[in-house]
Amino acid sequence: MTSIKRKYITAAALMAPALIIYTVFFILPIWETAVLSAFDWNGIPMIPRVFIGLQNYITMFSDPSFYNALFNSFAFIVTTVLVIMPASFLLAYIIFSGLRKSGLFKTIFYFPTILPMTATGLMWSIMLLMDGGAVNTVLGMLRLPSNVDWLGHQSLVIWTVTLVNAWMFIGQNMLFFLAGLSNISKDVLDAASIDGASGWSKMRSIILPGIKESFKIFLVLGISGSLKVFDIIFVMTGGGPGNASDVPATMLYKHSFIYRQFGYGSAIGVFILLSSVFVSFLLTKFFNKID
Repeated sequence: MTSIKRKYITAAALMAPALIIYTVFFILPIWETAVLSAFDWNGIPMIPRVFIGLQNYITMFSDPSFYNALFNSFAFIVTTVLVIMPASFLLAYIIFSGLRKSGLFKTIFYFPTILPMTATGLMWSIMLLMDGGAVNTVLGMLRLPSNVDWLGHQSLVIWTVTLVNAWMFIGQNMLFFLAGLSNISKDVLDAASIDGASGWSKMRSIILPGIKESFKIFLVLGISGSLKVFDIIFVMTGGGPGNASDVPATMLYKHSFIYRQFGYGSAIGVFILLSSVFVSFLLTKFFNKID
């Protein structure tokens, strides 16, 4: 056996365990979901599946509640771009600029990220209660409207949840941007200061170009992740009131495990997967083109 063949065999042996796990727990479930989306089935093993082709997809794209769920996913995208990204970058820049006790502040800002999602959702659900909730109580003390039904108003609920989601992940993304800022040479910044560059000039000419890759990665992961959000919605509202805060993932859960429409739920799952991949591909192509 030649040394090259031995290297290939060794590499294959090392890759095999991870490849088997990846195939069993990722590839095969995706394939089974795609196949099941072409059937009408209530999830009972004794009941045969009925092949209906693309009917589940036709039903999905004809369902007004599905478009409401897509709008709610768009609300998460808007909050990701307009709240999480600027807030995370601003906090990272403040710490990078030499904030005293920066370690303490990093811990405080990052703390919401390490809280269990269920505990966070329940905590905010209690704080946002219309009667006796901490948020309305504080608003009342400030002489502001304090009878707001944050989680019960159909037009307000989705934006409330997206802001709670932002509160959870601003600290995590702050560390992400801080890592990008740490790659910028201090010597370059000091030289710019000696040359008389203002704070905005350094930001525009050195800092933002220096961490553009961080912004690209954040946007790809943040926007594609907004299409798959589930847990915070499920814990805080369950998609309610009515279906006002439903997102595609909560629709998948309801149709699969409550309404026993596993074929339809699988079609929604395939849509979530393909839309996430497609959006990631488009964003990557766009960012590569503008480089």
